[in-house]
Amino acid sequence: MNNPNKVNVLILCDYFAPGYKAGGALKAVVSIVEHLGDHINFKIITRDRDIDSNKSYDNISANAWNKYNNSSVYYLSPEKQTVLNIRKIINESNCDIIYLNSFFSSRFTIIPLFLIKFRLINIKNIILSPRGELFSGALALKKIKKKLYIKIFQIAQLYRNIKWIATTKTEQFEIQHFFGINLDIQIINDLIQLKPHLDKKIYFNKTPGSLKIIFLSRIAKNKNLLGAINILKNINGNIIFDIYGPISDKSYWLECKNSISELPENIKATYCGIIHPNEVDDILKKYHVFFLPTMGENFCYAIIEALYSGIPVLISDKTPWRNLETLDIGWDLSLDEPNKFIKALQSLVEMDENTLRTKSINAINFVTQNISISKNKLLMIKLFGDTIKSGA
Repeated sequence: MNNPNKVNVLILCDYFAPGYKAGGALKAVVSIVEHLGDHINFKIITRDRDIDSNKSYDNISANAWNKYNNSSVYYLSPEKQTVLNIRKIINESNCDIIYLNSFFSSRFTIIPLFLIKFRLINIKNIILSPRGELFSGALALKKIKKKLYIKIFQIAQLYRNIKWIATTKTEQFEIQHFFGINLDIQIINDLIQLKPHLDKKIYFNKTPGSLKIIFLSRIAKNKNLLGAINILKNINGNIIFDIYGPISDKSYWLECKNSISELPENIKATYCGIIHPNEVDDILKKYHVFFLPTMGENFCYAIIEALYSGIPVLISDKTPWRNLETLDIGWDLSLDEPNKFIKALQSLVEMDENTLRTKSINAINFVTQNISISKNKLLMIKLFGDTIKSGA
């Protein structure tokens, strides 16, 4: 039952727990609900199934409100994701704020914003988190469709009277690039869920001349698995390269498989499927380095999860996590300089166990000291409160 003294927030998102294949966007909204559920009354409207699934989640009631911790979730089946039904559920939710967890979601962002514009929804306070979807790497996918929507968004001035959330200054600049500098944008890092380290000992079986590499992300063009494979073609040594993550783009995965078939004999590349969130930490600890030459991220949970598991990371400079070599926890390199990726990987191949262990300890300490859950919780609570006061 809702606490009448709390702000009532309605979150609209494509995917929510118990789903997990949607990656960071799903994790972000689950973390908000679980971290702030004692302070905010949350209701969530979402799909009743995970990505690429043709059946509803087990143990939920579709097209009805379900209890989730201190919150309520309405899981919509495909036939119920109509404009009229979404409007009806929103208007009956009795909430003060709508929180949109995507910029390009047709059902859970575009439809509500147009309904609000034409005064068909009775909630006027809007918060929008684009989740890195306005970065150039993300816009390169389905770019004609996305450019058209941005143009419509601009012409209809849907960006007005919205509070925006950016996770970094870079994302703030991207939002302003498209919709102007006079926007209400708050910079708040995602609320990441990290399990306490029960065992701080770092175990590695690492000998010079060998390397175990993990790629953990969606298989999609902007994650740049193909770039990772092509870089590996130049590495000497006994290499294991294991790939985890849902295949979001089947044609892109076919390109990757073709490139994998061209790898030299010293490199064994294997697609290992999808990891359940509860297994991530244990699986990460089996590897020597996390490799993700991504084309752009606004946060990227997987990078932080790798560091917190004691795994150095080799990533592009298109994420918020920079100066990693100075911190001795990995590398953040330009995609325009593949030779630097090759040099970093070759140094890891030749690295001994003690040197790698030092990087591992530094990685854990970095996350422990720099990921401030309490600070970001306060910023989020203040954002919801200020939205009500200002009337957005």
